[in-house]
Amino acid sequence: MAANYWLSSQRACALQPSDFHTSHAKDLESGLAWRQINQLYQYFFKSMGCVARKDGAPLLRRRVVSTAALYFRWFYADDGFAGADPRALSLAALFLASKVEEMPVHAKGLMHTATTLGSSGRWHAPAALAAVLAAEAQLVAKVNVALLVFDPIPSLLEGLTAAGLQANQAVTRTAWALLNDSYLSRCHLLHPPHTIALACIVLAAGAHGIDIEEWVAGLQADHAQVYEVGRSLLGTLAECSATITPDTCLRYLALLRLPVSP
Repeated sequence: MAANYWLSSQRACALQPSDFHTSHAKDLESGLAWRQINQLYQYFFKSMGCVARKDGAPLLRRRVVSTAALYFRWFYADDGFAGADPRALSLAALFLASKVEEMPVHAKGLMHTATTLGSSGRWHAPAALAAVLAAEAQLVAKVNVALLVFDPIPSLLEGLTAAGLQANQAVTRTAWALLNDSYLSRCHLLHPPHTIALACIVLAAGAHGIDIEEWVAGLQADHAQVYEVGRSLLGTLAECSATITPDTCLRYLALLRLPVSP
């Protein structure tokens, strides 16, 4: 892994807004609307977070889940969900991220947790293990040059301290919530992690009426990018409503004529 984000493979693989002009074209042709596509992203990100916990205790670290979410976004940035079944790929992303982040779990153990959630009715029934392993191979082929990624958490912690906000629990909680929700947007495909962290801090401080403009102005940061990330996050949060149900998810996927999961 490069010590400098600007020299990393993640930076080399960063996308431009124009790259999304044809994104999810096949999904749209199949009858899905952008609102439904965003709901599917929200659904699968939340399901990955639930699979990462076993009996209420963390099975995988938060970093593993965020890395998996980024893999998931990267994979579908081109062809959309019609390119591979997200029921298999969401688990494959978790499995691959656990190995890359050096917190490996056995594939069967991950499947057991997913199956338990599926049988409870909270989430969909998972794909078969063979399908998950096949999806992992597809995932590696697609994002292998950027498997190691920089996480925004260090920048968030450093920024909160530098701005004198680390002791403000309300601001800190809001900043963390915004960072978690940022994976529902495209910003991690477009912007450096430290820019995303700074945008979360700015939004969190503003939400609680704290003026940090002078501190932000003194930073060597791309302020236009910070504004763009903040605008994107607010737009994403405005679009996100309650998570769709497993039945709704399956109804959306049926429009894509994907193979039915066993």
